[in-house]
Amino acid sequence: MTLPLIGLALNEIWVRVTAGQSRTSVAGVLAEMSEKVTGNLQAVSIWTAVVIVGVALFTNPKNWPTDLSTKFFPVAIAHEYASDLEHARVFTTDQWGDYLLWTGYPRQKVFIDGRSDLYGEEIGNDYVTILEARPGWREAMDHYKVNMVLVPPETPLIELLSFNPDWHVLHRDKQAVLLAMRP
Repeated sequence: MTLPLIGLALNEIWVRVTAGQSRTSVAGVLAEMSEKVTGNLQAVSIWTAVVIVGVALFTNPKNWPTDLSTKFFPVAIAHEYASDLEHARVFTTDQWGDYLLWTGYPRQKVFIDGRSDLYGEEIGNDYVTILEARPGWREAMDHYKVNMVLVPPETPLIELLSFNPDWHVLHRDKQAVLLAMRP
């Protein structure tokens, strides 16, 4: 919100600095160019503010969304098992990891989230190994101390954990399966 104010202040400073410059100097040419550009942008910036204020004042906040789409995220599971999830080290998909972090902030811990490019190649490879139940998946889960899994039902990992006596299914539906390690 402060960026437009900072821009205005910098523009005023620029106008003062270049006020006495010759139109043929570099500063004078740049000043003339910036005057043309900022003159055209003022109407856009005013209308942006008008639209934002209009939406805020004239729409009913009861109609605003309060959560993300159940079509893409396991919303019901995240809310029903919120206390279990926020006290666990959860392995989930990167997109669902984002959602869990959003709903359980600051307590939620996930294996990976949408910032996967920041985690590095090793963790990315471990993520795929676990998700696809490749050789070494169990060692990778143990290494990261994963004790809860929330993934789509077609994920290969689900088949292995569903028959493992150390894990039990807390929730299963057509969108997601939530498993927890037995204490």
